[in-house]
Amino acid sequence: MKAFTKALEKQGVDYEMVDSVELDKHAIKSQNALYGTNYKPTDINDVNVNSYGEVDILVAG
Repeated sequence: MKAFTKALEKQGVDYEMVDSVELDKHAIKSQNALYGTNYKPTDINDVNVNSYGEVDILVAG
């Protein structure tokens, strides 16, 4: 995630990250600590992408 957001920032792109989907509770805890977010562990199979409204960029990695 950091590389992608840094690339957007370097290009001057105004963005809003609306969610992060990660099943591993330790990984999401680290992400929350690093970025000041409060995401919960989530299984990708439980995500309804239509609930986000209009999305311009979806990143997976």
